[in-house]
Amino acid sequence: MSMVIRQNLMAESALRNLTQTYAGMDKSIQRLSSGLRIVGSDDDAAGLAVREGMRAEVTSLGQGIRNANDAVSMLQTFDGGAQVIDEKLIRMKELAMQSATGTYSDEQRQIMNDEFEAMRDEIERIAQHTAFNEIKGLDGSGEGGGGEVTPDHEVDAQVTEHGDIPTGEGEHTLIATETFTVTVHEDDDVEVSAGEVFTVTVDESENVTGVTTVDTADDEDIVQIGEDLYQWNAGEGELESYEAPEGNGGQITIHFGSGNDQAEDYYTIDIQNFTSSGLGLDELDISSQQGAQESLGAIDSAIETKVTGRAHFGAVMNRLDNTVSAISIQRENLMAAESQVSDADVAEEMSAFTRQQVMAQAGTAMLAQANMVPQMALQLLG
Repeated sequence: MSMVIRQNLMAESALRNLTQTYAGMDKSIQRLSSGLRIVGSDDDAAGLAVREGMRAEVTSLGQGIRNANDAVSMLQTFDGGAQVIDEKLIRMKELAMQSATGTYSDEQRQIMNDEFEAMRDEIERIAQHTAFNEIKGLDGSGEGGGGEVTPDHEVDAQVTEHGDIPTGEGEHTLIATETFTVTVHEDDDVEVSAGEVFTVTVDESENVTGVTTVDTADDEDIVQIGEDLYQWNAGEGELESYEAPEGNGGQITIHFGSGNDQAEDYYTIDIQNFTSSGLGLDELDISSQQGAQESLGAIDSAIETKVTGRAHFGAVMNRLDNTVSAISIQRENLMAAESQVSDADVAEEMSAFTRQQVMAQAGTAMLAQANMVPQMALQLLG
C-alpha cells in the first residue's frame, strides 16, 4: 500500500469496523435491556410474525380464563338464589302436608295459607331480583345478557305466490307460505307444501331446474328472511313476525376460546324460570284440605324443576372449572413457546456484548493509530 495523504484508507477501514462493532453493541444493549431477542422486525422478520401471533393468542386466552371465572361467579350467584328458593319450596311442601290432614280447622288452615303465600311471594322476589352485573338468571328472561337468537332456518326469500321463484342464476333457499306447485324442467310439477323450506336451482335461462325439500316449518321453528325473524303459524297458515326475547331468548353465551367455534370456544347457559308461575305455584291455595292435597303434586313438580335447573348450573360450573384448567395449561405452554422464539438468552447476549466491548476498544485504538499515518508522510515532505 502506498503512502498517501489524500486518502487515509487504513483509517476508513478501522472506522468501518468500529461502526459495525458499535452497532453490535447497540443491538446487544437493546436485547439485554428489553430481555427480547427480537426487538424490531429487522432482527427476525419471520420470528416476529410468529411471536405476535402467539402473543395475541396468549392474551386472548388470558381473557378467556377471566371470562370463564366470571361465568362461574355468575352461576354461583344464580345457584345461591336457587338454594334459598329450595328452602322456601321445602317449607311450602311442609305447610301443604300440614294443611292436608284433617286435624286442623279452616281458621288454622288459613293461617298456614298466609305463610304459604308469603313463601310463594318470596320465591317470586328472589327469582326476579337475583342478578349478576344486571343479568338475571332465575326469571326465565335472561334480561341484560345480550346475544342473538339462532333461527332454525335461514332463507333467501319468501315465496308469496304460486311459482314465485327467484330469477337470479344459482341456488336459492326459500320457505313456502302456502301450498303451491313448482314446474321442474318445464315438464314435471312438484308440489311444495306450506311451511316447507326448499332449495331451487336457477339456470342461465332463468328456468327452475330443481326443487329439494330441506325441512318443514312448524309452530316452534324460527326462520330468518333477510334480517328479519319469523315464526310459522300452522293454524293461520302463514309466517308471523317474531320478536326475540330480550337477553338471548333464555340463554347466556360464555365465550372463552380465541375462535368462534361453538364446540370449542363457548358454552351456552340456559336461563331458568324459578318464578312462582314458572314453577307452577301461582294458583296454589292450601286454605282448604282439598286444596292442600291438590297442591302437593304441584309442589313436587316445582321441586323437580328447581333441582333440574340447579343441576344444570352445577354441571356448567364444573365444566367451566375444567375449561379454566385446560386453558391455563394451553396458555402456559404457548407462553413457553413464545419465549423460545422471542426472548433473549442473557448469557449468550452478555458474552457477545463483552466481545464487542473488547473489539470496540481495539478498534478505537487502531483508528487512532491509522489517523497518525498521514503525519508520517509529512515528515518525508519536510
